[in-house]
Amino acid sequence: MTERELLDVLDTPIYFIDAKHVVVWMNRAAQNAVPGIVKGMPWTDVQPRLPRTHIFRFHEVQVGGEPGVMVEGTPSVDPALLSELERLRQANEDLETILDTLFDEVFVTDGEGVVLRVNTAAEQLYGLQNSDIVGRTVFDLEREQVFYPSVAAMVLQRRRRVTALQETKNGHRLVVTGSPVFDREGRIVRIVCYTRDLTSSRSWPSVAVQGVGQGVEIPRDSGLVAENPAMKSVMDLIRRVAPTDATILLLGETGVGKNRLARFIHDLSSRRANPFVEINCANVPESLFESELFGYESGAFTGARKEGKVGKVELAHGGTLFLNEVGELPLHVQGKILDLLQERTVSRVGGVHTRKVDIRIVAATNKDLRQLVKEGRFRDDLYFRLNVVPLTIPPLRERGEDICTLAETLVHHFCDKYQLPRKAIHPDVMACFLHYAWPGNVRELENVIERLCIIVEDDILLPEHLPEELWSSGGTERGEKDGYLGTKGTPDNGGPPPKTVFGSSLPGKAAFQSHSSPDILSQGWGIRQVLEEVERELYARALQQYGSTYAIAKHLRVSQPTVVRKLRQFGLSGGRALDSQ
Repeated sequence: MTERELLDVLDTPIYFIDAKHVVVWMNRAAQNAVPGIVKGMPWTDVQPRLPRTHIFRFHEVQVGGEPGVMVEGTPSVDPALLSELERLRQANEDLETILDTLFDEVFVTDGEGVVLRVNTAAEQLYGLQNSDIVGRTVFDLEREQVFYPSVAAMVLQRRRRVTALQETKNGHRLVVTGSPVFDREGRIVRIVCYTRDLTSSRSWPSVAVQGVGQGVEIPRDSGLVAENPAMKSVMDLIRRVAPTDATILLLGETGVGKNRLARFIHDLSSRRANPFVEINCANVPESLFESELFGYESGAFTGARKEGKVGKVELAHGGTLFLNEVGELPLHVQGKILDLLQERTVSRVGGVHTRKVDIRIVAATNKDLRQLVKEGRFRDDLYFRLNVVPLTIPPLRERGEDICTLAETLVHHFCDKYQLPRKAIHPDVMACFLHYAWPGNVRELENVIERLCIIVEDDILLPEHLPEELWSSGGTERGEKDGYLGTKGTPDNGGPPPKTVFGSSLPGKAAFQSHSSPDILSQGWGIRQVLEEVERELYARALQQYGSTYAIAKHLRVSQPTVVRKLRQFGLSGGRALDSQ
């Protein structure tokens, strides 16, 4: 009697599974236990149907000369054990469901690099079935160029968290972060990788907006991204008024992109083939304003050109005149601007003749013109003439839907501009962008992205690359992000401990009572400094008491990356070497 014939007469269900987790043989008891199971079925389809009256044990064996598993079922009559097995089965099923609903890929290996679990997102990224990945080593998958490089292999080598760009065989470009999980002896037992697909960021089509007679294409790196509802409303109104000659007043904070919108309006109008002339009312000296705007005749004043000069208004004939920072117009010029708006005529300084001009006027300001009118610094009749179609551009901090797209397109733009290798933005950096208040709006975002593209040599922009104001809580107005915001270097913590508000225990009611309000006030501190000292003391005592950043995070109910950042911010070393960060 052969080995399989012997197994076939046993009452114990037995299954043989190969390295691809496929059933290759089963005895009669197994067939009777779960009718309908046939050779070639994935074990993931068989396992949920196994009888709950049995306990199934897994044994490593050779199947067809290759590593495999024999599954042996023995009857169980212990209700408590059956209940526990059912709970574990349901927990595993719930975990699988959660992982499969994630948009990003999750990839888990053991301490040897053998793939234990991937979610369904992996099938699209790698072009393989789940069963073609699970059970194989990352070294084999890397060698076969399924993906390259293997971030899990890098984690095994460096024994710390690693983030890197990864290319797949079927053309996907990924940013992958792998994190090691250690046992109590410091051995790596699991590596958990999560992946963000950047493939959609490789091409950057223009945004087609229908204008007069033909579609006008506006490049995405112009900053005119409108996924935010308020910005969509602005762009929709621009689309409707741009073909007319109506005067438009652009309102909004500094840096929101009023210049770009003015140019956008011009490009959508029937005047697009004619000049777009801008004059920044804040940059022209008051004594020269009239000559710059309206021009002058020969000999109009001492130092004037012999042949005279054409002003900005005449240069804009047939096109658009953009009055930027119109709130800075000198009062004595405002009357002449009013005449220009009403009559569409201009007289040069020192001249006696008027010239007819065909212009469309777009004005912009970050000032409250109505308040300037009340203060007598801006003519009310000019305000009403300019305020035909007012457009208020929302600040960037209110355009959360636009920030990520803007950031990605700006990275593309500046890498191309300076002929640099294409860079990717780590999701944690995007989170920082979304939590920052952006007082300088789109202009500030542009400056940050340009600086990062130039000075960062890595192919991924990470949180530690960001300027301090973006990752420190003091630099935001929208609250602290509960997550990894940077890995700034910290000073050596030798020498005396930092000065604190509280005593030797974690701050609580007794700690607050140990220092009276006059003691704190005598320091001359404001509320921000007091709260910062409270937080510093809290983290110092938590570090002393718990030692591990993970334990501190659990007890303070914050994320472990937040603990790492706070310890660095307050110059507190330890935390078991920041638990590999």
